[in-house]
Amino acid sequence: MKAKSYIWNYALLIGAFFLSLNSLGQQLDTLNSDKVEFLGSGSVRIDGRRGAQILEDNVRFRYDTLLFRCDSLIIYSSKNTFFGYGNVHATNQRSFNLTADSMHVFQNLNLAHVYGNVRLQDSIYVMTTDSLHYNTQEKYAYYLNHGTIVNVENNEIINSHRGYYYPDSRSFFFKGDVVIENPNYLVKSDTLNVLGEENTAYFYGPTKIFKEKSFVYCENGFYNSSTEIAQFKENAIIIHEGTEIRADSIYFNMKDEIAKGFKNVIVIDTANKSIFKGDYLFSDQKKEYALLTEDPLVIQYDDKDTLYITADTIVTYKDTSDKAIINGYYHVAFMNSDFQGKCDSLYYSENDSLLNMYKDPILWQKDNQITGDTIIIKTFDSKIDKMDIYSNSFIITYIDSVFYNQVYSKDMEAFFVDSELDRVHAIGNGMTIYYPLEEETQDSVRIRTIKGMNRIFCRDILLQMKEKEIDQITFYDKPDGKYYPMNQLNLEEMRLRGFKWRESERPMSVNDIYEKANPAKFNIQVETVELLTKEEKEQKKSSAQAAEDQLPLIISKP
Repeated sequence: MKAKSYIWNYALLIGAFFLSLNSLGQQLDTLNSDKVEFLGSGSVRIDGRRGAQILEDNVRFRYDTLLFRCDSLIIYSSKNTFFGYGNVHATNQRSFNLTADSMHVFQNLNLAHVYGNVRLQDSIYVMTTDSLHYNTQEKYAYYLNHGTIVNVENNEIINSHRGYYYPDSRSFFFKGDVVIENPNYLVKSDTLNVLGEENTAYFYGPTKIFKEKSFVYCENGFYNSSTEIAQFKENAIIIHEGTEIRADSIYFNMKDEIAKGFKNVIVIDTANKSIFKGDYLFSDQKKEYALLTEDPLVIQYDDKDTLYITADTIVTYKDTSDKAIINGYYHVAFMNSDFQGKCDSLYYSENDSLLNMYKDPILWQKDNQITGDTIIIKTFDSKIDKMDIYSNSFIITYIDSVFYNQVYSKDMEAFFVDSELDRVHAIGNGMTIYYPLEEETQDSVRIRTIKGMNRIFCRDILLQMKEKEIDQITFYDKPDGKYYPMNQLNLEEMRLRGFKWRESERPMSVNDIYEKANPAKFNIQVETVELLTKEEKEQKKSSAQAAEDQLPLIISKP
């Protein structure tokens, strides 16, 4: 929406003409005065009854640098008023021309008017309207019944029902069905105020801006034609190449295609099936880069499922294959119908469908809780396909509020089939507690009963799952363990070291992911179960037991 500054000079030109026209009224009572040079007419007569001088038939005279012509001229000296009729023409013989059917000047009323087929032209602009008026005291020109301004250099056309021109402040005010047509853009507005000294146009009321790649809607805002920077407010919307941005206020650099959104920001990217929400957005549309913060939410959807992600800050951009990358920083939480998770930072690649979780990651999938120092999730069709867990890998499977199957190892691979955990390969320092179930049928009802507990330690463990339960388990390299019948279970021996059941942190709804991501911010008290080992309790008494921390330990209940 780039405009040239000639329009400000045009406003000054209109003002200068009308001021000259008004001053002319003080001079015409005596033709051929110091400033008025009478050049001729077909006849000159005096109307004594009306106290008027009447000049007819090709009246011509000069006032300063302005040359006037009209079919007839009536001068009322006592009233400081004159009227010019028929083929009115005024020019400075260089770049300024005005034509109209009539011109009226009322010196005592500080008013000057031109009527009928008004055409005002300089070297750059042409204005047409039915009538044009000037208040010599307030110093502004205006039209009230539609006007059109055409820039002959860039073919820009401005139409409005009413228009006001303030030469002293070099400003325009257009009201009612304002339309700016330019080869590069189209503007439709209810009210437009243009400040020449600032090279800035201000929009008031519903405004639409159409450009080759962009559409803008707002009800308040401004645009600077020198910098090509705009600010759109009140129900602001920008649509750029299929991406829609909504916010309370939007800053947009049209030249660099940089946008900033403030408060209630919504970005809808239909091409990548993404929706972004937050209270602050920075977007570089040329680089396809966006930063979202202040309670941001990313919604990634397809025909099968929807993934919700929040964090303190979310950054998105495109990789070399034009696929989306999403980075989340600090207090990350996410969820879809298949899994939910939390971590301190997150990296997601649409290209390989990998979700990388760093720093205290935790993932919930069905009845499984998975933790480690780093978790990398491979998804397929929006569902978990494989998971790699690095360092302090721990899977806890809920049976009931007392009994939990548990697997711990240095690293771990978990494989899923149809969203169900299929097998787990625990690699290095393997530990497991699991409860074998016995099934029996009573009165056509299947009853599963826990008969005891296995606690086994070895290097590696391979678990095969069936119907959400451990079906087969293989231990590698000198397994050591023990089976406990139910009547010999000690509650202190039913937990591995580091056991924490953190179900209360699990986000189960869109509102949850905000609160569970950063409970301190929302004043939410998250309860966790943290059970100390016997050795950890003893270490509080004596540091000499530090070496025993490397052994597979049994967790006791507090």
